Amino acid sequence: REPLLAARAPARMVSTRSRRAAEEKENLPAGKKAKRLIPSSVKASPPKPLRFRGRYLLCNEPEQVEAACRALLKGGVRQVGFDMEWRVFFRKGPSNLGRTALLQLGFTAPPGGLDAGLSKLPWTFLDEKVKCKSRNGGENLCFLLHIHHTGLTPSLEEVLASTSITKYGVNIGPDVIKLERDFAGVKVAEAVDLCHLAAEDPATIARYGHKRVRFSLNDLSILFLGRPVDKDSRARLGNWEKPELE
Repeated sequence: REPLLAARAPARMVSTRSRRAAEEKENLPAGKKAKRLIPSSVKASPPKPLRFRGRYLLCNEPEQVEAACRALLKGGVRQVGFDMEWRVFFRKGPSNLGRTALLQLGFTAPPGGLDAGLSKLPWTFLDEKVKCKSRNGGENLCFLLHIHHTGLTPSLEEVLASTSITKYGVNIGPDVIKLERDFAGVKVAEAVDLCHLAAEDPATIARYGHKRVRFSLNDLSILFLGRPVDKDSRARLGNWEKPELE
């Protein structure tokens, strides 16, 4: 009976992938190693964090802020990404939050560029090898306006109050309220919260329903671009009032 049982025993299952790998290994030239097979259970590496592909201008002097904002007004820019930073003192009460210290305006300059006078200002490339051009031929730029030291110049106030320049931000409402409270007389017009736009998108409704209206920048980036945004908490909670930002 033993030979009969042995004959009826099922043969060992060998996957097509393993069989093909074994055949390739036998046919390899002498001294050459076979490629290592990665198990199918191992998932692909996660997507790399999204990074800014462009150059930025840090303005620490009122003249620099004025020149940058004047060029933005004359350059026909109609949409900017808007964000603010301020110092957190880690203490109880209203004194925990410092005055708005930094304004960030990100945008794509028209293909013709902005005012040529900006070329004399201290632009910084995040990576010299990264192409700064957008799909329409314009250039991706970011103004970092250190208003803790420069204050609000006339052209900056005009940019903020302009109804022809839309300011897009994540949870931008509280930022606008804080800026107008920190600087008396300042008005911010055409501020659009990306969270509200995302809440109306069919993809968001299909995933979260109609209940969710608050998102972080990382949430929106993963949802619509498939890539995370690396925001270091040490930087966000750092001292934005220092003359030299790191």
